[in-house]
Amino acid sequence: MTVTADKPLRNRDRGRGVAHPTSFLRVVRSETLKFLTIPSPLVLMLCTIVVMVGLAVLMAFLTGSMSEMAADDPEMAGVPTMTAAMTVFAGVGFAQLIVGSLGVIIGSSEFTTGMARTTFTAVPRRLSVLGAKIVVLAVAVAVVTAVGALLSAASVWPIAESYELGFEMWDAESLQGLWTTTAYLAAVALIGLALGILLRNAAGGIVILAALLFVLPTVLTMVPSDLLNTMATYLPDAAYAAVSGTGLDPAEAEAMGMQPSLEPWQGWLTLGGWTLLPILAAGALLRHRDI
Repeated sequence: MTVTADKPLRNRDRGRGVAHPTSFLRVVRSETLKFLTIPSPLVLMLCTIVVMVGLAVLMAFLTGSMSEMAADDPEMAGVPTMTAAMTVFAGVGFAQLIVGSLGVIIGSSEFTTGMARTTFTAVPRRLSVLGAKIVVLAVAVAVVTAVGALLSAASVWPIAESYELGFEMWDAESLQGLWTTTAYLAAVALIGLALGILLRNAAGGIVILAALLFVLPTVLTMVPSDLLNTMATYLPDAAYAAVSGTGLDPAEAEAMGMQPSLEPWQGWLTLGGWTLLPILAAGALLRHRDI
């Protein structure tokens, strides 16, 4: 009797008790649903597009006005101005804080609401959750950046035509600006994601991100110290200037008494380091710290 009773139980357990690990694609799908059902990411992405388009239009008008003034006043002929292609990405300075804040919120929200317990119960492999968040956030920011840049270019084009600035939407300068800006804003969003996971506090993560993107560059360049000025060239915003071709060359830097920009390959390495190291730290802490 014992043998005949145990056998059906073992067969039944064999069918029900085997836990199949959740695939990475399923985790990505789950994180995508979370991302799209929370209001704050959608609002922040819309704000990113609005800021990019609004500042691009404003800078296009300003650049056109300065070009007309330079044509009428010989003394202004040597004043450096932005090209029409550069005005398309004039809003990156503010957009970076928005997408970085988005990353912080995505990284910290589950811990502040207690939803992390449910997430890690369903997916015990925490690094899979982190990888899925990275994929979803990077793709979302890349799409938003591309949409914002295209709308900015479409808005700048008639303004550039009216001021005869010679703007081409698909020239080499515009395309370089598009893909380098996309990569940079995605990197900033991932830095924000890492800060959110490390601190588990949205306010603290956003403050640290703002200090990194706005306060530190200003402080390090204002202090008359060669060491601090050199350190400023290795900050994320300086790395973006290097890879996008908007940084200072040695002649311009010497005339202005500033450090020249990094080479493009140095800029990519610097930006990669700023992105990878916080993500690795967040992954290590995520594995070894309780919820």
